[in-house]
Amino acid sequence: MPGSVQKVFVDVLLGLPSVIQRDVARRIGVDRSMVSRWRAGDRTLGIEDALYLVERFGTEPLVAAARVVGVEVVTECEPDTMEGDTAEVVVGVLGSLLSESVSLTSHLTGLREATLTQAQRIDLVQRLAALEGMCRGAQAALLDESKP
Repeated sequence: MPGSVQKVFVDVLLGLPSVIQRDVARRIGVDRSMVSRWRAGDRTLGIEDALYLVERFGTEPLVAAARVVGVEVVTECEPDTMEGDTAEVVVGVLGSLLSESVSLTSHLTGLREATLTQAQRIDLVQRLAALEGMCRGAQAALLDESKP
């Protein structure tokens, strides 16, 4: 997402009632500092993550971000964003999990020859723990949906 569009998206998202960085970060499985980096433009918010956030928190950030580039987005109705995940959302989460696991694998492969610093080890452990938490959440959502 380009800088000014991303900044507006994140600012509006975090301006929604009861939406804080920690909640946004948890929804897509990143450290909450990443949300600050998106807001500052230091990191890029991927479109898949942005769309997942729209599904979870509503379309207001998308509508505001579109206005930055002169596009008017009209939504027919605001979804009930705090209800349980739909099958499509679970599939999206699983796709994000796959992406993160591939990223971690390539990162670890590149570091195989190098000696890891303590900070790098801590970062990898935190990323793996977040990935494990996302997997457990996806499993729970799938199990809940399969109940009659």
